[in-house]
Amino acid sequence: MLNTVTKPRAERKNGSLTVLFALDVLEILSSRGTAGITEIAEALRSDKSRVFRVMTSLALRGYVAQDESRKYRLGPSIGNLAEGYRQHHRLIAVARSALGRLRETFRATAVLRVLDGYHVVTVAVEESSSILRITHQIGARFPLTIGAHSKVFAAYMSEDLVRHILRSQKSSVYTNKKLINITEFIRNLRRVRRQGYGFSDEEIARGVRALAAPIRDSTGNVVASIGISLPSFELPKAKIESTAKVLRETAKEVSRQLGWEPTRKKAE
Repeated sequence: MLNTVTKPRAERKNGSLTVLFALDVLEILSSRGTAGITEIAEALRSDKSRVFRVMTSLALRGYVAQDESRKYRLGPSIGNLAEGYRQHHRLIAVARSALGRLRETFRATAVLRVLDGYHVVTVAVEESSSILRITHQIGARFPLTIGAHSKVFAAYMSEDLVRHILRSQKSSVYTNKKLINITEFIRNLRRVRRQGYGFSDEEIARGVRALAAPIRDSTGNVVASIGISLPSFELPKAKIESTAKVLRETAKEVSRQLGWEPTRKKAE
């Protein structure tokens, strides 16, 4: 029994130490530009074999690379991480004012979400000032099977992938109202693509309706969704189209600030 319990703990401890050691290596390369195995080992007061093993793993993932002198430098994957970090924070900064305008225009809670694996995550919120308002938590995660924002992301995935996700998220195929029918869900996603927005009618919580529209980056990929949540009686079906029109234009404005350019139709 003792071995069964202590071995996983030891493995976790060793794994954590390896990660910290790898980070120390990357920080040395960041400060020095280039460094060899011996130089790194001396700086970290470690043996060269350990440094070599870590460098080999980092090189396989592109986090370090060797130059002609056989010294190591930071690799292209570090740049990808940095760019992802920069884009994420730029997205929130650009979208913040748009969220504020949506909040004031519709007296609604405005939300920005991004895709994380097969879930959507709340990354920014501008909460309504109304006494009766919908609240959202930063970091809250939702499956791709429910909600206006989830539909926006799923609508621009391949239908085969969406079917795979629906089958893999068996515990999340219920909305607040009913069991999700895959064929019906796919048909709904096609409508989302045509209309340019997703709509949720009390799917996550009773008495709450939501709209969301896609935000694109300079490559045209959907990188986020922006939307509003309101008590159902404040978003009657007669107002959905007019509200969605404003939301779509807001999403396009944020997209343009991220470098997206609408595709011009060719003259016939």
